[in-house]
Amino acid sequence: MINNKINFLKKIHFQIKNPPVIIMANEESRSFTSEIIGKFLNTSERKAPVFEITSQKSKDINFLIKHSSLPILIVDDAKEKERIAEIRSLIKKIPKKGYLVLNFDDETIRELKKEKSVNQLTFGFQEGADFRATDVKVNGGTNFKVGYRGNIVPFWLKDISGEERIYSVLSGAAVGAIFGLNLIEVSQSLKDY
Repeated sequence: MINNKINFLKKIHFQIKNPPVIIMANEESRSFTSEIIGKFLNTSERKAPVFEITSQKSKDINFLIKHSSLPILIVDDAKEKERIAEIRSLIKKIPKKGYLVLNFDDETIRELKKEKSVNQLTFGFQEGADFRATDVKVNGGTNFKVGYRGNIVPFWLKDISGEERIYSVLSGAAVGAIFGLNLIEVSQSLKDY
């Protein structure tokens, strides 16, 4: 009974504050992506809670989307058909003020762009992605460049390697852009990471 009252009060508080929220449908690199996004937003003194999609929380996720001033849905990977169906259902609930941030390199996810006409940003290694990684070099860390709207900025991940980590940075950079950060600010926030 007490837990129900606490949850009710939390929901009322959320409705009053009406904050932006970031919802991740990333299956493999959720915690790293959350860390990256947190690093970008904290550096800029912007705040937004980050939530992960699980089937047990789908009712809560619907509540967050409905009562957020800026819902952002990140879809990095989705291998199972049930997962794609769940994501399609969530996309339909995103209001026009919200954003989809999609992995351009995954053809199934890229097709989700057709689901609804909301603000969309894509990321990946392939030409055509809004946030595109190029010139990847691994040597005691990972160097790469990120291009967005004609701007190209170098990034450095110390002691971190792997393509999935770059995807996390790219999706995080897209979220940073939604919050008004430029690529230089995003890159600088990672220099001591």
